[in-house]
Amino acid sequence: MRPYQYSRLNYPGQGFGEAFRLLLLHPSLNQDVPLQCTIQHHDLARAPPYEALSYVWGTDDCQVSIYCQGNTELRARYYLKQALLSLRLLHRPRTLWVDAFCINQGDDDERAQQVMLMRTIYSQAHRVIVWLGDRTPDVEHAFRLATNLRQVSSSAASSPADHHASFWDTTSIRTLAAAEGQARIAPSLFAIGELADLFDRPWFSRIWCVQEVVASSAAVARCGDLEIPFADIVSAASIVHKFRDGMVTGRPLEFWNTVALQKYAEWPLSPREGSIGALEKALMAARDFESTDPRDKVFALLGLVSESKGWFDAYLPEPSSTDSIGVKLIRQAASTITQLVPDKAYTPKQLKINYRKSVMEVYRDVTRFILRKGPRVADILCQAHHLTDPGERKYWPSWIPDWSKKRNTAVLGGMGVFSADDMWLEQEDKGLSPIHPDTLFLGGFGFDRIIRVTEVLEYDMQDALELDILWLQLFDNAFLESWQEPYPLSGTEETRGMAFLKTAMVGELGLILYDGLMGELWSAASASKTLKLPRDYTRAERDGYACMACLAQKAQGGVAAHFERIAKSLGFGRRLFLTEYGRLGLGPRVSRPGDVVTVLYGGRMPFVLRKQEAHHLLIGDAYLRDDAIMSGSVSKAVQGGQGVHQKVTFEIR
Repeated sequence: MRPYQYSRLNYPGQGFGEAFRLLLLHPSLNQDVPLQCTIQHHDLARAPPYEALSYVWGTDDCQVSIYCQGNTELRARYYLKQALLSLRLLHRPRTLWVDAFCINQGDDDERAQQVMLMRTIYSQAHRVIVWLGDRTPDVEHAFRLATNLRQVSSSAASSPADHHASFWDTTSIRTLAAAEGQARIAPSLFAIGELADLFDRPWFSRIWCVQEVVASSAAVARCGDLEIPFADIVSAASIVHKFRDGMVTGRPLEFWNTVALQKYAEWPLSPREGSIGALEKALMAARDFESTDPRDKVFALLGLVSESKGWFDAYLPEPSSTDSIGVKLIRQAASTITQLVPDKAYTPKQLKINYRKSVMEVYRDVTRFILRKGPRVADILCQAHHLTDPGERKYWPSWIPDWSKKRNTAVLGGMGVFSADDMWLEQEDKGLSPIHPDTLFLGGFGFDRIIRVTEVLEYDMQDALELDILWLQLFDNAFLESWQEPYPLSGTEETRGMAFLKTAMVGELGLILYDGLMGELWSAASASKTLKLPRDYTRAERDGYACMACLAQKAQGGVAAHFERIAKSLGFGRRLFLTEYGRLGLGPRVSRPGDVVTVLYGGRMPFVLRKQEAHHLLIGDAYLRDDAIMSGSVSKAVQGGQGVHQKVTFEIR
């Protein structure tokens, strides 16, 4: 049969984007009968009741025919075919919105227009059906556990101790176990592995699925013929994250937990209604998701973030307790103007959905927009993580994050703990559309040079943290021979050994991850050989017990285990380094001797740059065990014309 030919979406006197298509799925009493459908045009504002399907396209090349309009065909991949077979009714047609069929995928202009409408399409649907895949033997048990966990969580408030507790010691699990033991609820905890496996299904890693459920007024999760409120499933994300040790990278569980808190636990992440926060944070949090088209790693988030909610939100940052007086005054003025003149929907030019742009151009324009947005900090550059030498990618400027690649290390500047420079970003190339769009001209200063680096820190969470080996890659003497030598750069009286350990856990950032353990964590650096950690650091240091002895062994719990987990989580995919002036640091994977350590104005973290003949490459962000650098004291001195460092303009390509 000949392929279905799409007619143009347009209504006389109305905008191009206000029309959309719906799919009428024909009924059948016999599941062996091929799928048949009709494509209808409707006005989005006056559409009949419909359900929107949220599913994974898949990558399989094997496609089947779906008869359309009687004498033409549409081609469907496996996941979509199975979903439609499951949703086909016996006696009456079913009205659905299915992106693969309701958008002409061969028309880039139509795709861009319809993508801009997708949030509205999903929000106006009678309900959103989340197709997780076929029914397997254990899905029913996993669904029951998800329902039980949500019921328990609503009646048993979590405890602050749950942050550090093991999976089986968390409040919700102990409460559910007690209820099952007393036969007040059907047994389901045995299915925790099956529930965790549900989050491994491809749907939970697809970037478009986030918008589809966040926008929905009602959503159900479906496996085969089994359905459950989607809220029950997604609310279990934090439990599954804890079950899987909480430090596993490459899984978007943390993001789904954020969605659960925002949508179902009434814990908004943004004061702007319908927003999950700023685009910069969303890009960082959603990096582990997948998309068939890499450009959709950006486009799929635009309908969810504050920048899409109006002109003021597009150019002003999210309100923060750390806002300067100037930013607060600007926000007050904007609020007053908004009350007088409603802030209409607005999309900045750099954020408009345009499938005619290349992947690099989309990512470049978004990065430039975020750099120019108030308060104009360089945090977005912290997301530029390179797996290989950035000089080898001639077509990709080193300063542009490649969001098509999954997260391979922690973003140290993402929490706003440090402030290597608290001034506004200083760009010499004025304007949002500069003459040389692939080049950044940023003000700052270089202050040191890397002379030694360790191997890349890559290991399983169960592996021992062999810090003694890493030490020997930076210093000539063994740890036990030189760890008590002074380290004058931290701002406090600190030994080189303590500075090394604090560098491995990124100083204050490590403490925030395990709040309340500050004294114990530092004491862990001098733990006894039996892992019985003395709380008195001075005594431990006098006794000469070094942290290496205990961390080279398998930690049995307590703060030594916390130290290992922090260092492994924050340091994964990075290298420790030593500089000419004796500074210790934690830098990018591709750092090497000769790289320059710099402060870029507007950068909360220092950055490692690599000098080329006429420009620099951005290697990535870094942590320095130097309080004067990390607090911004040195930067203020340079900008005041004091100190030994001079302001320069870095040309970064």
